[in-house]
Amino acid sequence: MIEIKDLNVFIGDKPILEEINLNVNAGEIVALIGPNGSGKTTLSKAIMGDTRLKIRGTMLFEGNSLNKLSIDERAKKGIFLSFQSPPEIEGVNSEYFLNLIGEDADRVALFEKLKLKDKLLSKDLNQGFSGGERKKFELLQILLMNPKFLILDEIDSGLDVDSLKYIEDLLKTAKLKKKGILVVTHYNRIFSKIKPDKVYVMIKGKIVKKGGAELLDQLEEEGFEKWSK
Repeated sequence: MIEIKDLNVFIGDKPILEEINLNVNAGEIVALIGPNGSGKTTLSKAIMGDTRLKIRGTMLFEGNSLNKLSIDERAKKGIFLSFQSPPEIEGVNSEYFLNLIGEDADRVALFEKLKLKDKLLSKDLNQGFSGGERKKFELLQILLMNPKFLILDEIDSGLDVDSLKYIEDLLKTAKLKKKGILVVTHYNRIFSKIKPDKVYVMIKGKIVKKGGAELLDQLEEEGFEKWSK
């Protein structure tokens, strides 16, 4: 579904990512794991088409090049990027926004399931929301929009144990529906119940190791220091 070949990413003239090769097939959960500042979020933004980044290399989605597509064109093809910290958007009412992207009946049912409070609907998008409410609201958007390819950038941060169960359910359901899922994180608690099909370890802008779910156990025991050297 996503294939990245020899990707180099720059901000201005400064190299951030070097020679990245990564692929995610339909129905796969792939973990991109590494310490803070290793370039994981930059890769996520590159896939989504952040115009502040300079790209050299190839990015394919369902066999077709993404390189020249705008952010909205990529979104319309079914690519969804979650935010580490979903931004406040003044002037966009939350209920109006949700009605644009999904059926009202679906929204009501999911609102109840996620234990979101109705008072949030009268507010502008994410304004006055707690960190957990922002993440739950973004999870609600994913469920309503039903994208083909999900990039989940530290979607578990700021969530309580109960909320993590919703993330686990999302991963299971997305996998069964043959979606592609890239989970970006720096620790593995999100994978306590459902294991990734592949794991990529990123250190200082490079993929230094690729393997199966067993890599998570190795990282838990040894940390990133082994590969940082």
